[in-house]
Amino acid sequence: MSDGDCTVRHIFLLPLLLVTTANVDDQRMHFVLDPAHSDIRASVAFLGIGNQTARFPTASGKAVLDPGNIEAMQLDMLIDARAVTAGDRATTAMLRGPSFFDVAHYPALHFVGEHFAMTGEKTALLTGHVTARGITRPATVTVAFTAPPMNAAAGEPLRLTATMAINRDDFGMTAYHILIGRHVTINIQAMMVRG
Repeated sequence: MSDGDCTVRHIFLLPLLLVTTANVDDQRMHFVLDPAHSDIRASVAFLGIGNQTARFPTASGKAVLDPGNIEAMQLDMLIDARAVTAGDRATTAMLRGPSFFDVAHYPALHFVGEHFAMTGEKTALLTGHVTARGITRPATVTVAFTAPPMNAAAGEPLRLTATMAINRDDFGMTAYHILIGRHVTINIQAMMVRG
């Protein structure tokens, strides 16, 4: 086969390659967090007799889902720590202050999922890292979907509950150990829409 024949063949194959690549990209579904239909809370043991709960009403997030390769799912959440609220003004001020989230210097919490593994038809483990107060630590998140994500239909929202546990000491939040537990459970109930 001559060089000219090879060139002609490559010219005719190039459009086919571009179409195939586009079809692969088209399978990827892009979602963004719908904050009006999502809820993010953190709870911690308080005085050894109950839990104190804080709410984060402001957040953004995105997810990328490939139904043909579900374990390549990507999740990125940015939570506005400045908007955190608790049961009363004093607790809210304490959480926003330098002993805890120190929102004047670190206004956001950030979670990035790096590896996704299905553990059931509608459950998964997502490993990645979480950043708070400028400190980044590894994190493992359990995820429960309302429907199998690999069956996601075009136009349908992605609904999930994500739960992770962190040690606040790992992020420099070491105050009030006698009153407040070290281990914090973060629960994210998210609705993500096509974006």
